[in-house]
Amino acid sequence: MIVIPAERQAHLDLLAGSFEQLSNQPWPVWHEPALAFLTDLGKALMKPALAAKLPDVVTLAYWLRAANLQQLKAKASADVRVGLGLVVHICPANVPVNFAFSLAFALLAGNSSVLRLSSKPSPSTDLIVQHIQQLLATPTHEALRSRLLLLRYAHDDVITAALLAQADGRMIWGGDATIAHMRQFKTPSRSREVAFADRYSLALLSPTAVLALDDAGLARLAQQLFNDVLLLDQAACSSPQLFVWLHAAADSPSLDLQSPSPQTLVSHAANPQTASEPSSAVAKAQQRLWPALAAVARDRSALSAIGQMNKWVDAFDAVLTHPEIRQVHTEHGSAAGLLTRVALARLPDAPEQLRGYFGTLIEIELPSLAPLAAVVNERYQTLCYFGVEPLQLQQWLLASQLRGIDRIVPVGNAIDMGLFWDGYDLLSSLSRVIEIR
Repeated sequence: MIVIPAERQAHLDLLAGSFEQLSNQPWPVWHEPALAFLTDLGKALMKPALAAKLPDVVTLAYWLRAANLQQLKAKASADVRVGLGLVVHICPANVPVNFAFSLAFALLAGNSSVLRLSSKPSPSTDLIVQHIQQLLATPTHEALRSRLLLLRYAHDDVITAALLAQADGRMIWGGDATIAHMRQFKTPSRSREVAFADRYSLALLSPTAVLALDDAGLARLAQQLFNDVLLLDQAACSSPQLFVWLHAAADSPSLDLQSPSPQTLVSHAANPQTASEPSSAVAKAQQRLWPALAAVARDRSALSAIGQMNKWVDAFDAVLTHPEIRQVHTEHGSAAGLLTRVALARLPDAPEQLRGYFGTLIEIELPSLAPLAAVVNERYQTLCYFGVEPLQLQQWLLASQLRGIDRIVPVGNAIDMGLFWDGYDLLSSLSRVIEIR
């Protein structure tokens, strides 16, 4: 049972579950009733015709497949683990479907959950909640009725404080400001926190690899980039903002960790063309790749007038505040300006301050990864790559002793949620181990 001050209960919109029935008793991790519920939720979300119009829901449903969950379970530690008890989730507004992933992580870790959903309208959220309600009403999933509570309420510190005071764990989505606000409220001494801060992501592209693609391969790459960039309009922290073309003189990616020599720096500074214009290989790769992505965007995406206006306002503001920007233009053939390219003459000291949405591609060419190592900080989350060996990237990351980059994934996998996220092992973070000897 969870207690909310009586005078505040009228301010709540209870979507699923019951305050009186909610339990804080832990289950073992990977408990069969939790697996069965999540699997059935995935099946239900695959059926409605509406889901075809909601690719984020389809992505969730695919992740909840029994085969995927069993595969994840098979990789899990053999430690004896149980949930923390009750986890309170402050869910995000920028990626609505993430509330369901948050719930899944907590259930798989053996916890009951209270989820405060965003009040922002979302067809994806409505569809998922509808099917959760239907599943909880069936005898098959009676055990889950005491394991989850979905609710909405306007910003109300009294309600939030009451929830967090009873939380054995809390998952805070929404970025730095939300985290700072939630940390004002008291939690039990052994309560744990998983907090998802503001993050920044980038993509690393080899022009040689792009130019080597046949037409079918180019089409696949364009579809993969669409999924990373435009499926969620770059609202996800893992969607790439910065696109680095890695091109060395040897026509292959260089992972040299050394800084350029003073002579090289002087040479570049003395030659504006070298400093600001892309090499011929990069220019040719751009001329192949971006029109292909624009073609996919025309078929699969639409940008509202407000989104278009906001994108251009952001771009113009960036030009005024970042002298590193060489050029901003709309990709030719891109309907309604779906792709906006922002070319950098040089890497800023803080690239993470340059952000774009709705298909904004901030581009730079680098001869090696050394300049990136100098700017990557704890803000950096995901590095997507194409045409570069991941083992080389791993070696670079470890040798550079970077404070950021928690994920290195192929292009097309940027927004794929998983049990490892933002540097957390989520099931370990949301459960406790029982030592038996």
